[in-house]
Amino acid sequence: MVRARDEEETMTGTTTKMLLAAGLAAGLLAAGCGDDDGEDAPTRSEYIASSNALCKESEATAEEAFGRIIGGDRPTPVKAQRFLKEGVIPAIRRNVAEREALTPPDGDEAEVEAMISAGKQAIAGLEQVAADREQVEALFRGKLRDPATEFDSLSGEYGIDQCSGGN
Repeated sequence: MVRARDEEETMTGTTTKMLLAAGLAAGLLAAGCGDDDGEDAPTRSEYIASSNALCKESEATAEEAFGRIIGGDRPTPVKAQRFLKEGVIPAIRRNVAEREALTPPDGDEAEVEAMISAGKQAIAGLEQVAADREQVEALFRGKLRDPATEFDSLSGEYGIDQCSGGN
């Protein structure tokens, strides 16, 4: 789980969720890799282990973007909006697109597809929020439901705990 600075935690847990959402999307990239070229599908454990390893890498990247864009200050609506547009949304978009090409573990196709669908819905929701500075402020104050909640939840239920806040 992303460890926010004390002053950032006082804002709400939503900032942490946004970082986790970005990490979640990137983390799931490692799972499966393949274009069905005859290689065996990964096991569920391999898929989860690979995803969790990438989540840790993505967390570092997200923390860097957060520090670069927002810094040590309390996020202003302008900076929060920029972080969504330049940090969170591109990470989720890129990773969801790449995950569509991955081979899921045998028998887990429906669960993985549900996560991908939830990721696409998270992107659409975050894009809508990012387009309106008042919604961005509401999101970062915890007064608006995080569009990535379902994406995080499904991933956590699947066992990917380094991205969904379960660690």
